[in-house]
Amino acid sequence: MNRIAAAAQRTTRVVRPMAQNARAVAKRNMSAHGHHDPNDMTWRNVSVVGTGMMLVLAAYQYRIHLDHLAHPGYKRSENNNRFAYMDNRKKAFPWVCSDCGLFDGECWKQCKAEGK
Repeated sequence: MNRIAAAAQRTTRVVRPMAQNARAVAKRNMSAHGHHDPNDMTWRNVSVVGTGMMLVLAAYQYRIHLDHLAHPGYKRSENNNRFAYMDNRKKAFPWVCSDCGLFDGECWKQCKAEGK
């Protein structure tokens, strides 16, 4: 037990000055001697203004999106974006309901209801 206590005492004597010295060195290095880089505040301000502008732009775009959804001519449906060129086929699909796309669930239901 004496050996452990003696070793702990020696370690404390060695480590304590090193820790105090490390704190002093860290304090001296981290304070940068009281001089601040003038660009630090510039880039902070650029970041704050840029973030603010992006938030305003996002809110504006969201408002435009909501106005578009509220438009009386807008119908929210699965076939809302169907154009004539999308239905142009040179040959039928190689499955039972040859007019239906592979993942077109509504068309498949109609096809099966008709008994094709």
